[in-house]
Amino acid sequence: MYSISTDAAYAVLYSVLGLFTILAILSAGYGASLLPSSVRDVVVAHRVGGDGAEENGKNDQNVTVNAVDSSSGGLLATDFFLSARNSTGAFGIAMSFFASGMGAWVVYGTTEMGGTPQLSWLGVLGYSMASAIPGLFVMWLGPLIKEATQGEEAFSTTDFCRVRYGRIMQLACAAISVFYMWIYLVAEFTSISNVYALLVGKETFDWANMVNLNVRYTTGIAVSIGVITVFYTGVAGLSSSIF
Repeated sequence: MYSISTDAAYAVLYSVLGLFTILAILSAGYGASLLPSSVRDVVVAHRVGGDGAEENGKNDQNVTVNAVDSSSGGLLATDFFLSARNSTGAFGIAMSFFASGMGAWVVYGTTEMGGTPQLSWLGVLGYSMASAIPGLFVMWLGPLIKEATQGEEAFSTTDFCRVRYGRIMQLACAAISVFYMWIYLVAEFTSISNVYALLVGKETFDWANMVNLNVRYTTGIAVSIGVITVFYTGVAGLSSSIF
């Protein structure tokens, strides 16, 4: 269907992954001194105060505010590495949620619903609403959760569950989150691998014989994305995912 060669598809994939890796390493402060100050202020992760002005020293919760720990050769401070606390505004967070939620599954899920005669456009609307409405709840609940966990250095739903309901609820929430994210990541890796296979003209499934095809190619795509993403996230922390 498409005339893209396998080599060209790999080149695009690794170029994009390489670009994100470089940006993540720079955001962690490694090699940032080589950049012009105007570029460094945009690329390197840093914290800003509630009024948008950069803070210095420590905030009222005694959490290190400086994002980059210069004594560690550019290594991000632990709290900022895990939470990217106060590093971006509402627009950046909204775009991060959008990019995380609107993955390759959109190519498959919505079109499948739209192509089903019994559902048609109602299925497309249902998928769209199911993707957008949770963001509205997060917009409302986020500030409330942040206020409820002030002074606890919390940065996730599991931390809120610990503060509000105790350790047992935290462990239950963590187990549910891991199970959900496992299913989510499997679906995402499968979708993007199949998209790449489609672009280079490779079939991924033989419906007549119910057999998977080109497994080595699709597995290579999924493993490449997974390994490189884990690498640059391990270098720069949560901020690399947001920015």
